[in-house]
Amino acid sequence: MSIAASYFHSRNMNRNVKWESDNIKIFEKTGTVVPVNIKDRRKDMKRKTVVLTIVIVLMLALCSTGAALLWAGSKKEEAAPPKKEAAVEEEMAVEGEKEEPSDFITMAEIRRQIDEANIDWMQQKGKAINVALQSESDTWALEELGMLDLFEELTGIKLNYTMFEEAQLREKTTIDYITKTGIYDLAMSDPAYMSSYAKAGVVEDLRPYLNNPQLTDKEWFDPDDFPQGFKDMGTFYGILAGWPMHLSGQMLYWNKKYFEKYGLDPERGPRNMDELRDFAKKCHHPEDGVYGIALRGLRGDGLNVFAWSSFMRAFGGRWFDENWNPQLDSPEVIKSIQFYSDLLKDYGPPGVANWEWSKIMTAMAEGTIVITVDAPTFSYVIEDPEKSKTVGEWGYGPNPAGPKKQVMTPFSWYLTINKSSKRKEATWLFIQFIMSKPVQVAIGGPIIATGRLSAIADPAFEKGNPWLPAWREAITENAQYADALARPGFPQWPEVGDIMGAELESVIAGLKDPADAAKAANTRIRQVMEEAGYYD
Repeated sequence: MSIAASYFHSRNMNRNVKWESDNIKIFEKTGTVVPVNIKDRRKDMKRKTVVLTIVIVLMLALCSTGAALLWAGSKKEEAAPPKKEAAVEEEMAVEGEKEEPSDFITMAEIRRQIDEANIDWMQQKGKAINVALQSESDTWALEELGMLDLFEELTGIKLNYTMFEEAQLREKTTIDYITKTGIYDLAMSDPAYMSSYAKAGVVEDLRPYLNNPQLTDKEWFDPDDFPQGFKDMGTFYGILAGWPMHLSGQMLYWNKKYFEKYGLDPERGPRNMDELRDFAKKCHHPEDGVYGIALRGLRGDGLNVFAWSSFMRAFGGRWFDENWNPQLDSPEVIKSIQFYSDLLKDYGPPGVANWEWSKIMTAMAEGTIVITVDAPTFSYVIEDPEKSKTVGEWGYGPNPAGPKKQVMTPFSWYLTINKSSKRKEATWLFIQFIMSKPVQVAIGGPIIATGRLSAIADPAFEKGNPWLPAWREAITENAQYADALARPGFPQWPEVGDIMGAELESVIAGLKDPADAAKAANTRIRQVMEEAGYYD
């Protein structure tokens, strides 16, 4: 099971859970993988050990007391005072709670590396910042591993933080930002909403803070360790509106056992769209219950559009021109719809038009599909021997190149600073701290999709995960193909994405021609943009 599972625990978020097992939870909206229970088991074992030790101490104390009474009968004057059992219990309990924050880096090493930054971490001492975070694996890890407490200790800044579920986070922070009340100094933000914040001028441009040597040691912080495509995805209307927290998006998977069985090189995945189609065809054997490929078919801006948009961009398509006129009826976009839908109709499993990511992941674990392009987090399930029949069978690679370019649809949450905050410098120190190399390694590197390439590259994560080097190589290469325009961020995006998703699903289901679907989507999206005032 995942190495990060040794230090997180799950939270009571069952109403958002899409897929769950003894060791894994995956949340419905984002597909975030959260290792669970093993941290609880460690704590439980620790508690049991402490309790058992206390019981033994008590028994020994009782035996000692009995012996002492017998001895006292003959030599009362030499009787020693009984050992204070409460003190023993307290000592045992304290000792049982001692633990390094991470399997990969010690607290002493984290402190040492933080101290290497050529800035005064105490320069904002005495201030307090209010932070709104999403309740998810990396923020839990920051809390559980003591990183938030360490920030307070090293900076003298009081950190008031709240962890919200996604919908509540978006509602509270949007109201706060837009109304300029300044309740939250910092919020985690979805890029689909950051554009509206940037347009309204309610978020700070982070570049002045990044370039201020009093606040940032750029050599130490190493902003180039974050892929440019992910930073671009947080840039709107000429400002860097947020700092990326994750390296997530897509990667190519193929089942090496089936590749070998059907005459393909098991160590080489498809490198372009032609090979993707040809390899899927070779591996498509429905008579044996094996299907060549599965991709997201179910409508939605975060479902089939998330997967298809990288194909669309790879074929040379784009959502809009420079004046926000939709371009979805262009030949390039139509070709991408044709290719994507033909793959699924010809070589996909039955009913794939209604498949979303969890069905794909389950089919991978069952060994019924051979190829997919989807979220990197799937590996934590398909490489888990308790949950998958296909452990050790998977190859990992970057997205196949299209006729025009190679593209990966990225995803990340972003850290944004409220324009109405009166504690912006202190808030930037918080961003710099939690996104620093030692803290990112501590919370789990690739296991929870942190934002740094160097955290993913740390060899400490390979222990017990023989698949990780190939996975890491694939995601690192794929990061350079991250295209911020695959799913552009602007206020109307959720509606625009859903319109396109419905048309794409209809083509996959065989209900519409690609050209007709593209034209219908283009017309409806133009109406949305017109109503929003883009052509005034």
